[in-house]
Amino acid sequence: MPLLKIVLTVVLLGALGCGLGFGQEHSVAQRVYIHLPDSTRPENVFIRYQIITEKGRDGDIVRSETGVPPYSFPIASRLGGTPRLANIVAYIPGCQFQIYVLNVSGSEDPTIQFHCEPLATRRFSATMPKSEIPINIFRKRDNRVDVMGYLGGNWICSYFLRPLPTSKGIEMGSCLGADVALGVVGTIDPAKGGSFELDIPDFTQDPTFKEFSYVHEPIMLILRDRTTGRTFTSLKRKGGGQGEESNLKIPTNYAEPIEFTVRSDR
Repeated sequence: MPLLKIVLTVVLLGALGCGLGFGQEHSVAQRVYIHLPDSTRPENVFIRYQIITEKGRDGDIVRSETGVPPYSFPIASRLGGTPRLANIVAYIPGCQFQIYVLNVSGSEDPTIQFHCEPLATRRFSATMPKSEIPINIFRKRDNRVDVMGYLGGNWICSYFLRPLPTSKGIEMGSCLGADVALGVVGTIDPAKGGSFELDIPDFTQDPTFKEFSYVHEPIMLILRDRTTGRTFTSLKRKGGGQGEESNLKIPTNYAEPIEFTVRSDR
């Protein structure tokens, strides 16, 4: 009986201690949750985040493990330290970039609701040699080719690595550029002899992009099989030089039709 009494006493004291808050760690937020419009397709989502601690800045790209909303990321840094702030850049086609700065030092998981501010597109006429249009192995079903757009993401690093008002001296941090998927920006129909149109988001009207972008941000154009989703090759402006210089630039002020050819320098 004495042993039983000791055990019961310990259990009771432990339960009492938990009720009073003794022996418990202070609860902290674990993840940030981002809710997007219901119609958003997973492959069109771009969310990049940065966690700021007293030891520096660190982040990654948010990927949905299941393809089902909401999207989330952990409130932790590989550099260590206590998380204080989270910077977030979010984009879905048809909308302006959205930036969020969150205090993540609290005890509850922050939640964001992405509200789409519509962004207009600019239409450009374009052309490429018909002989260079990739052949779809299912051409009897659909021989058209989609043009996928990708916006260079180095300007996002200039936002993430900007000095903060509370910065003292030099802070550690790194940021690798990640291209932003713009979705399908055009379709090439071989029946039209190589002529097609491009609908490019007008980022010159996007307040966030205008504030943090470089002088001329590139837009890469990739040809994709409409049936299988397989990537064929990329396009470059005819006479535009090699490498990134041959991509479209923002602002896109070109004589039309813009002449393209398939890229052979990669």
